[in-house]
Amino acid sequence: MAASEIGIEWVDDYHSWAWTDLMNCQVEAERFQNQLNGINSFNWGDDFAWDQDFEEQGASTWHPTGDDTTYADAVDIVFYAGHGESSGPKFGVSSHDSGKVKHSELRLGNSDLEWAIFDACYVIKEGGKYYDHCYDMFKGLHYTPKLHKKDGR
Repeated sequence: MAASEIGIEWVDDYHSWAWTDLMNCQVEAERFQNQLNGINSFNWGDDFAWDQDFEEQGASTWHPTGDDTTYADAVDIVFYAGHGESSGPKFGVSSHDSGKVKHSELRLGNSDLEWAIFDACYVIKEGGKYYDHCYDMFKGLHYTPKLHKKDGR
């Protein structure tokens, strides 16, 4: 079996947003990457972590050139650490795109990606009004915990 490819992105420095800076996102992302026995494909942080790395090409309303097939969806497992909200993860700069990813711009797993981990508040919320977004943003991923549709299936 071939070794899994691992990619990480993290943001501690939110200088271009009204978000407070974070501590330890780099440490947590690199600790995660180093614990796995795989190939480290990319490690983008702070000003080099861009939202377009997670966006499906053509899905973004702000910048239609998403690069998920080069980055987030080109590895077996991707890890993001930083700020998030119910509309998606937030990045430190907006000079390459909008600086945030909306659920409607994510189609993770329709290429190579099998696992996505978001170490960020509210990006994936089990239950509640944001529940249905998980089905659109994950197109082929394994996921834990198991989410159930509203009808219990």
